[in-house]
Amino acid sequence: MPDPRFNIISHKHKYIFTFVPKSGCVSLRRVIADIEGLPWEFNIAPRTKFDQVPHAEFHKYPDYYKFTFVRNPWDRLVSCYADKVVKARKEKNPAITSNGGVYNGFAMYKDVDFRTMTFEQFVEFVAKTPDSNSNGHFISQHTFLKMDDLDFVGYFESIQTDFNVVTDAVGLKRQAVPHLNRTDREDYQDLYDDRTKALVAKRFATDINLFGYKF
Repeated sequence: MPDPRFNIISHKHKYIFTFVPKSGCVSLRRVIADIEGLPWEFNIAPRTKFDQVPHAEFHKYPDYYKFTFVRNPWDRLVSCYADKVVKARKEKNPAITSNGGVYNGFAMYKDVDFRTMTFEQFVEFVAKTPDSNSNGHFISQHTFLKMDDLDFVGYFESIQTDFNVVTDAVGLKRQAVPHLNRTDREDYQDLYDDRTKALVAKRFATDINLFGYKF
């Protein structure tokens, strides 16, 4: 069952947003905080006090507009590596443990040292880690979703245009979506070779097929 913490509900505007980590969720939560008139607080993790609802209670709100955003799996994995491994390592983040595990749950992998891990090694690690043991920042995106309940799936690659669809649907003024939590990195395609590209294709085949992505 998807984690109920990832569903933001607005009773005022009648929508439910299921957010998927590393798919523009920080930027989207920032603009939603503005819409809801909530003070925004972001440190290692957002602390804004959104109202939330578990998937099991979606049926209670049949007239609420339910939406999510997803991201190209190859690009999402590069973003995950850049943010959760390279950025934390460069900043000498104190949350990097002695075994190299980083914050947001990476420390759960006690036998994995992220401190010197290359992107190729990271892909290999993710490729052999099943969803049942995956951190939320690289777990398959469909695991957060109940597809039959969704009215709209937006794409990170067209985040502003697709968020306009959301605001239009719920009768809100269009809002500019900021680009927060940006990482300084190369184009994702430049980091893959044929082997690592294929590893990601196999690992995230369900997401790729479900959301129509190509490398």
